[in-house]
Amino acid sequence: MYCFWSGEKALGSLTGVVKTEAGFSGGREVVKVTYNKDEISKDAIDAFAQRNSISPIIGNAKFRAALNDEDYYLQRSLYRYLPLSEVQRTKINSLIGQGIDPTYILSPSQERWLQLIKNKTIAKENRSENSFKTEFLDLKRVHSL
Repeated sequence: MYCFWSGEKALGSLTGVVKTEAGFSGGREVVKVTYNKDEISKDAIDAFAQRNSISPIIGNAKFRAALNDEDYYLQRSLYRYLPLSEVQRTKINSLIGQGIDPTYILSPSQERWLQLIKNKTIAKENRSENSFKTEFLDLKRVHSL
């Protein structure tokens, strides 16, 4: 594809896609997709990709993650300061890229934390991962694959 940011945005919008990873393969920008086979098939993902000018990789090409470009839209938003499940990260990144408010994906606690960050009531740089630990473990159970 011409840009893995747009690929993550497009492919992450599909029901059943639970994770996207930006990377490189054979000198091209690519997106590695993890999906729930009970919700979507590889053929459906490939068909969607082709309709959106994204070509599936054929064969055993090597994948090299582009860690600095992962979740491009999410990383340029306040949502990056919240603990998120992989599914939430994928879906929020896609929604922000489409210009859609992703707040509805958050738990009530995550919404409160986001509001505190927006209001500068708490410093986003100083928040502790431990302060979210219990809620995050609950989220992982709810959103587990």
